[in-house]
This record gives sequence, C-alpha cells and structure tokens, in this order.
Amino acid sequence: MDEKINVLLITGASHTGKTYFSYHLMKELSMPYFPIDWLKMSLIRSGLCPYNVSEDENLAQYSGQL
Repeated sequence: MDEKINVLLITGASHTGKTYFSYHLMKELSMPYFPIDWLKMSLIRSGLCPYNVSEDENLAQYSGQL
C-alpha cells in the first residue's frame, strides 16, 4: 500500500534549527512548507490577539479559532 503523508510536524527546543531542517526536508520531499512562525506573526499583525512575539505561551489559546 502506498501511503501519503498529509501533515508532518517538526518540534523541538527554541533555536535548534527546526525551521532550517523543515525547509530542507520539505524541499527534498516536494511537500508544501508552512512554518508556525508565519501563523504566529499573522495572528499578531492582524490584531486578533493582544500578545507579542515573546508571549508564545499566550498564543496557544488562539489555535482553536483557526
């Protein structure tokens, strides 16, 4: 059976190269690349949440609204 990967999540501690690794892995696998940083910055810039980039733990409550 030929299985397809729908979503691949890359996690890890801050500043460990997740974005770099993910970008190159997705390029190698010919998969779309959408870093969570883009989503986080979109929420902050849209004004939908009152937090800034250094308040990641507070942004988690907005994930259910997407």
